[in-house]
This record gives sequence, structure tokens and C-alpha cells, in this order.
Amino acid sequence: MGDKLSQLIRSLLVMLSFFTRIPIGDQLDFDEADYDLGILLFPLIGVMIGIFLGLVKWIFGFAPPYVSALLVLLAYLWITGALHLDGLSDSLDGLLSGREKDKKLEIMQDSRVGAFGSIGVTFVLIAYVVLLAESSIGMVLIMSIIGKVGIVGAASISTYARETQGLGTRFIQQCSYKERLMSFGFLALVTILVDYRLIVAVAGALIITGMATNHIKNEIGGMTGDTLGLVHEMAQLTFLLIGSFVAM
Repeated sequence: MGDKLSQLIRSLLVMLSFFTRIPIGDQLDFDEADYDLGILLFPLIGVMIGIFLGLVKWIFGFAPPYVSALLVLLAYLWITGALHLDGLSDSLDGLLSGREKDKKLEIMQDSRVGAFGSIGVTFVLIAYVVLLAESSIGMVLIMSIIGKVGIVGAASISTYARETQGLGTRFIQQCSYKERLMSFGFLALVTILVDYRLIVAVAGALIITGMATNHIKNEIGGMTGDTLGLVHEMAQLTFLLIGSFVAM
């Protein structure tokens, strides 16, 4: 029992280190089993990020809505290190280039930001401010969970697109229907407890991100760490957009 609890804690800390700016995992000795177990904890990482963002929104609740939303967005960029936005930028540059598969993958590996990436990131940042201004604390919490669940869902129905390994390789290889069902079930439970009406927004966001995943697979033959970042941001924004109508 003690060994299992110790492994669970190590896995949680490793995932926190990967998805946030908290450098806990660098101080740990962990193996592949810890890493694989950590995939099951993705939604819990979302909960922790969501609590932090919800606290920021609550603290600045006295401010005008768009000021509060901007501060929540800044907190989001800080706690995540803009990890997923970087993937979104690289993905858009490659996927929208109109080139062949191999060239698209090559463009996505280029550290320089192209026109599509710049436009995409700008649009996403504006969309976050607008949608967060109209969102409740509960929606901010669920948003943070659905981003991580979107990654699990996309990885569970994909193979890795590149021949060489990258940051997203093990995520994609280890995610299966088991991780998907557990993540979806956890998300549904939290949503019902927070606001049952938002289950419509959750379902809509997961359906749309699933369709986007299949489109990406058709374009480049699978998923990468960058495209998982794109799916993450798409899941969160789609949820906020649909939720803004549902929770009116």
C-alpha cells in the first residue's frame, strides 16, 4: 500500500512539473511506470490548475469583467508556461501550410513562428479574454479539466505521427480507451457537481475536438505533442464558447 501511494505521489508531482511551472519533478527519481500512471492523473492536474485560476478570478471579482478576465489569462499563461499555446502555434503553421505531410511535420518542428501561428495565438488570446469575462468560477474550473481530458481523448484514438520520438510520443503510445473512459467519467462527475447544465458544453467540446483530431490524423498521419497542444486549447475555448450560451 505504501509503495503504491508513493508511486502515485511521484506520478502526480512529475505531471505537475511537466504541465506547470512548478519544478517539482526535476527533484525526483522516477521511472516509466510513474510516468504512465501519471497519464491517469491528467484530469487531476486540470483540477489543480482550475482551482488556482478560479481563486484568481474570485480575488479580482471586484474588477471590471474584462480586467478580471485578463488577469485570469495572465495567471493561466504563467502557471502553464504557455506550453499548449506554443504547440498550437507550431501546429497551425504546419497544418495550414498547404504542403505535403512530411513538409508539414518539418514546419511544425521549426522554432520560428509563422503567419498562421501568430494569427492563431492572437485570436486565441483575444477569445480567452472575451469568454473568461463571461465565465463563472465553475466554468473556469471545468475549462482547465477539459483541456487535459481533450489531450487524453485525442491521444487515445491516435498514433504518433513522426518516425522519431518527441515529447508527445509516450503520451500517445500509452493512452487507450481505459484512460479515455476514466478521464471522461471524472470530467462528467465534476461537471454535474458544479453545474449540470454545462454537460452540454462539455459534450459539444469533446465532439468537436474529436472531429479535429481525426482531421489532423488525415493531414499528417497521427498526432504529435504540438497537435495535442492545439487540441488542448481548442477543447477549452469550445467549452467556454458553448458554456456561455448554456449558462445564460
